[in-house]
Amino acid sequence: MEKDKQILVSVFTSSNNALCAAAKSILENYKIEYFPEGEFNAYSSLYGLEIKVSEKDEKFARELLKELEEDKYYLPDKFNKKLKPYIGYLIIITIILLIAGMVLVFSLVK
Repeated sequence: MEKDKQILVSVFTSSNNALCAAAKSILENYKIEYFPEGEFNAYSSLYGLEIKVSEKDEKFARELLKELEEDKYYLPDKFNKKLKPYIGYLIIITIILLIAGMVLVFSLVK
């Protein structure tokens, strides 16, 4: 059973969804099994995605993904980084407005 365990290593991390999709596509194209962490998080663009591969595929995967760096490409998500600290406030304000609207509607129904 010990022989079946794989050692996973991180080969790519980004909070840009476009780069993450490109990285996954490249690995799939070369039939490299990968394990995304953070992908199913509702706030993946806030916290990012980490892609791990088995230790035996690490060198090849790093070589394939070495050109995927946020600094090399024009990516609209970079502009959204300025708004990230305020997203929590926007969500809270939206919830408060929805609750206030529901209270108003129910008070008018009586």
